[in-house]
Amino acid sequence: MKNFNLLSTCLLFAVSSAASHAAVLIDFGDAAGETAGYVNINNPGAANTGSGSIGSTTYDLIDFTTTTDTGWNLNISNFQGDAGTGANYTGTKPAGLSGYADTALNDGFFGANGSGATLSFSNLAASTAYKFIIYSARGNNGTDAIFNFTTGTGTGGTISNVFNNSTEFLTLTGTSTAGGLLTLTWSSTNVSNNSSALNFISMEQVPEPSSVALLGLGAMGLALRRRR
Repeated sequence: MKNFNLLSTCLLFAVSSAASHAAVLIDFGDAAGETAGYVNINNPGAANTGSGSIGSTTYDLIDFTTTTDTGWNLNISNFQGDAGTGANYTGTKPAGLSGYADTALNDGFFGANGSGATLSFSNLAASTAYKFIIYSARGNNGTDAIFNFTTGTGTGGTISNVFNNSTEFLTLTGTSTAGGLLTLTWSSTNVSNNSSALNFISMEQVPEPSSVALLGLGAMGLALRRRR
């Protein structure tokens, strides 16, 4: 009985350790659209001053749950759009995003005529999978928003039309390099007078298969303990 209790304790400790993975929420847009009062939401912003206004900037990413620095970094480069409140989309959001604050979803970066940005995530765990939830929307016009992994591996995707986007968002998985790098590009079709957007990204480390197995063992241990 003592050995069983010890096994159960070890399994539960392993489960709680395996289930703890960093997760970040990123609210793109200008300073006026930051998610105020949420110290656990990252707010990389651009002044509404025209093309390329953000330059090349690196941000430390804060964990959503613990509000501590994850150690992950985000560098935004090749940004050819700007940000502002005039194109905010404040309508109905996709049902799958109901848990996120509207202030994080309303505003975003925008780029016209095919432009977008390069988002480079660094200092990640080596050769590790990360899940991304991406939302793009504008309130005055729009075209598609195209996302692809260019460093690391993963399959990209497209939000077909960001104009008054009430239904579409992307769930993508990318795997970092052995050096802990993962790069996601955002672009669009070159359509005159219609703009793409990037409003919001949620990013979290995907549990390893061994961690999932430990979760199953923990559940089995609890069930056996109840039976005894």
